[in-house]
Amino acid sequence: MATYISKSEVLEFLLGVNPNAVIGDITDLILNQAWSIIEKRTGRSWSYGSEVLTLNGNGESFIFVPKVPIVSLSSIVVTKSNMETTTLTLTGSERDVWWDTETGRIQFVTPTSSTLIFYDRDDIYDVNKFSKGYGNIAIVGIFGEEAPDMIKYLQTLLILKALTFQQSKNYKSDVIMEQIGKYEYRIGTPSGQAVQNQYRGLDGTIEFIFSLISNVADIQAI
Repeated sequence: MATYISKSEVLEFLLGVNPNAVIGDITDLILNQAWSIIEKRTGRSWSYGSEVLTLNGNGESFIFVPKVPIVSLSSIVVTKSNMETTTLTLTGSERDVWWDTETGRIQFVTPTSSTLIFYDRDDIYDVNKFSKGYGNIAIVGIFGEEAPDMIKYLQTLLILKALTFQQSKNYKSDVIMEQIGKYEYRIGTPSGQAVQNQYRGLDGTIEFIFSLISNVADIQAI
C-alpha cells in the first residue's frame, strides 16, 4: 500500500470534519488513489529509502534513474548480452561512473581499457556504454526524499475529496450557505469558482497546494 500518511493520522484530521468518522472510512483504494494523484501531478516520488531499481540498458554512455534525488549508490550491476555480469566501480580513481543527484543521470567517466561492456546482441562491444537489454541493469542505492508535511496534508485533502463523493451525507467540505430559522449566512464562493483572496474551498485549496509544490520544483530546477 502506497501512502505518505497513516490511516490514524488521516482519521485525526477527518474527525474535525465528521465527529463520527471511523478508520474504516479510509479504504486502501482511497489512500492509494490520493498517493497516485500526487505522484503523477508532481512528477516526483515523495518517498525515501533503500531500493533496487531495475532499468533497461539503452546502448548509451548514460542512463537516468526514475527516482530522484539519488542520495547514495552502493552497487550497479550490468548484465551483458552474453549473460555475463559486470559490477561497476563507483568510487576512487578507478571509478567507472559519476552521477547527478538531482537529475538522476548516471554517466560513464572517460573510457578505460578495463571497462568493456557488450553493446549489441551480436556481441560487438564498445567501451563504457550500458548494454542494450530489458531489465539488465540493477542499481542499488538510497533514493527519493521524505514527504514534507505539505505533501501529507495534500494527501489528506484528496482523501477528504474522495469521501465527499463516496459518503456525501457524512463529509461536507464546501458549505456555501446555511439557514437557521429565518437567519442565513454565506461564507464564500463555491470551490469551483474560487478566486484570489476569496474562500477557496476544498478544490481551490488542493490546487493552491499543487501550485506551491510546482513552484518549489521549478525553483530547484534552475
